[in-house]
Amino acid sequence: MTQNMLETLKALDPALLTDVVRQDQRSAAFEITEWTVNLLSDKGIVNPEGLFLFSGQGYDERGTRSWSVALKYMKDPGEEQNLHEIYYWKREALLAQTGLLASLPNGGIARPRFYGATEREGCVWIWMEHLVPSKTHWTIDDFVFAAQQIGRFNAACLTLNPMPDYPWLCQGHLRNWLEHETKVNAFWESPFANEAFSSHLRERWAKLWGERERFLNTLDRLPQVLSHFDLHRRNLMIRQQDSNREEVVALDWALCGYGPLGGDAYAMIIATTTLFDEMEPADLPELEAAVFPAYLEGLQNAGWQGNPELARLGYTAWTAIWQAAAAPVLVALWNSHNTQPLAPQLAGRSPEAFAAAQLMIYEFALDRADEARQLMDRLGF
Repeated sequence: MTQNMLETLKALDPALLTDVVRQDQRSAAFEITEWTVNLLSDKGIVNPEGLFLFSGQGYDERGTRSWSVALKYMKDPGEEQNLHEIYYWKREALLAQTGLLASLPNGGIARPRFYGATEREGCVWIWMEHLVPSKTHWTIDDFVFAAQQIGRFNAACLTLNPMPDYPWLCQGHLRNWLEHETKVNAFWESPFANEAFSSHLRERWAKLWGERERFLNTLDRLPQVLSHFDLHRRNLMIRQQDSNREEVVALDWALCGYGPLGGDAYAMIIATTTLFDEMEPADLPELEAAVFPAYLEGLQNAGWQGNPELARLGYTAWTAIWQAAAAPVLVALWNSHNTQPLAPQLAGRSPEAFAAAQLMIYEFALDRADEARQLMDRLGF
């Protein structure tokens, strides 16, 4: 598909590209003199061949300079989807068309600039800013800085009045996620599950699965906030502003919707080690110990005066459902014949090492389920 798409993009109407580049350069007189297009990334999971980079040269009254913009290509899945569904395919295009992201509070994480989203036969094209990070490798201090900004953003979104009410924003996020796992019990009968999961882990999972409605109802009762829901390391970047101050930019808002305070901390801590070779699973306790207090600090610095245990409950209960309740399916999925080849590409490790890492993360998530139970009992949920 990539080569065919590249040929289509090479034949793009120059007037369309010029309009996009003029928005990017903030210059109505900018003229393109030359350009190329290439695949920008193949690291995505849902849409691994859907991000392209246009770059070239151009000029206006300020002189000649280089430019670059990104195009995200989203293909119609060919089946009817509920607008609230987690993976509703047009959500990010609708965010661009409505200008919702640009209208959100400026505190905390920044968002990419969008230059247009157009529907074509069987697909959507989303033009956006090409973001270049100031650093490619993150230290623990970088994770702390990002967590503070995410907390500030969540606190700012709590004050929105009225809250955005678009029908396509994701709602019932985790309930929808578990609907995708309706065959979870069947996986316990698979040879892989019998080999990978001890009887003790099975017992802990069965207890959580039996309590899932309590966890879900608790998450619904916590303070609700407009969230990104996929803030793992590869959807975050740190870049230098013109003032030489650093800012955190969040990419890929396709899962954006409503959920509990604390839910956004999950992906930054857990998913960073789950899918991507950014941190080792053995480093999870250290990462959590640094990131979650920083997230709380960001919430409080932005004016949130609630009980910190509510945010901790949101994080631990979210981790329990997303990672622990569904983990047997996830581990088996990532070791299926269809997805095994992706493990080295996405995680930088062999399928066997990837499976072993998944099991470590699974146990960590089950421990967070235990903590969530204690918090629910103490807080009256």
